[in-house]
Amino acid sequence: MRNSSLKTLGAKAANLRKLQQSALPVPPFIVIENRPVDRDEFHAGLTDLIDSEEVFAVRSSALVEDNDEKSFAGHFYSEVGVSFIELYDASNRVFDSFRGEKGSAIIQSFINSDKAGVIFTDNGQGNLVVNANFGLCKTVVEGNACDEYILNRKAKVISRNIDTQKKPLRFDDSKLSFDKDFSAREVLTRSELKKLVSVALKIEKIFGKAQDIEWCIKRDKIYILQSRPVTSMLEGKSGSVLYDSANIAESYSGLVKPLTFSFARQIYKTVYINLLCASGASRRKVNKHIEIFDNMLRLFYGRMYYNMNNWYLMMSFIPGY
Repeated sequence: MRNSSLKTLGAKAANLRKLQQSALPVPPFIVIENRPVDRDEFHAGLTDLIDSEEVFAVRSSALVEDNDEKSFAGHFYSEVGVSFIELYDASNRVFDSFRGEKGSAIIQSFINSDKAGVIFTDNGQGNLVVNANFGLCKTVVEGNACDEYILNRKAKVISRNIDTQKKPLRFDDSKLSFDKDFSAREVLTRSELKKLVSVALKIEKIFGKAQDIEWCIKRDKIYILQSRPVTSMLEGKSGSVLYDSANIAESYSGLVKPLTFSFARQIYKTVYINLLCASGASRRKVNKHIEIFDNMLRLFYGRMYYNMNNWYLMMSFIPGY
């Protein structure tokens, strides 16, 4: 990575370097700063840097990615289980996915994990949220069934939700495949939770702000795969905002794309304005507080939630409420 900066590498690569320099357990990695042109020359240049017998994860590090305002999670190309000979094509696919944006590609040693997940070091109330599944982290990142824990900053479990329909993703025989059966077992032990909280809080201290951390465990050792700022805090200007996925998760299950979210937000706004006015609410009052109806829904890391504060405000417009 030489003396390259955040302005040329992107935050993901720069954050990994900072974690590595802080002696945190980051799998070895190198950064490709420019699109590979010649296949043979590219592979020849890698032989002194990495072990050609290894398997790798190839990730994007666009300049617009993983910043304080937007994470662009899942927006650019990434691939796991990449052999040495496949690195040229995988790296080019990363640069193709930038579509005019600038950045670099990360080649990182692939950890064929026993269990993996993400940690948010602050849910807006000072607590940590841990999501976990057996196998690789891809299932958790993509919003599939997983266990969820909420812990305070002393690693005391406040609540846990153990999903009995988890489908672990494995890497066996050089290919990705899901387990045939669902796993109802709890993913993390008490000891693992304590270790994860300890590492997560160290990372938060390093960056000086709440972090969204991807991690995995292999043979009882924790690895940190990436860390970025938490871009959406569950907190409003005048206090806490309550978000709830009840009911709406049945209509929009799993990850929701931005186009789908923008459509749903507009439809909910139109329907509920018309419903209120048909129920006797003052259209003038509704129009005066249109920001409530513009923010009935919220998207967090690809999942859709109701803004319950605005739902209660909306209901208060109905005569006799």
